Amino acid sequence: MAAKKIERVSPRQGYDLWSEAYDSTPNPVVSMDSRHTIALLSPQPGELILDAGCGTGRNFSKLRRAGSNAIGIDFSYGMLSRLIARRYGCGASKNQRCYEGRPGRGDLASQGGDDREWSVGA
Repeated sequence: MAAKKIERVSPRQGYDLWSEAYDSTPNPVVSMDSRHTIALLSPQPGELILDAGCGTGRNFSKLRRAGSNAIGIDFSYGMLSRLIARRYGCGASKNQRCYEGRPGRGDLASQGGDDREWSVGA
């Protein structure tokens, strides 16, 4: 019997690979986040919210319904591409924007963002 080859990938590659099934894969941490994050944030109309590690954008529709201005950033292009493909995702309105995070560049301005003060970060 041939040994099964295991390929090690970086976290970024792993999230890129996982992105297609991320929203449908049972995960207790994601489930907990979905149940509590929006209530804890209590987004307000006009509030600027940075969703750092926004992934596929599970929270974007809820943030938009609350009238907040959401900006998402993630280091996985696969995750961001899923978000962008959603009608309520990045670019769907002037209130929703996304940037791909680049390792080693920690400020949003280096991602093409702006320098406004954040109301809250998720």
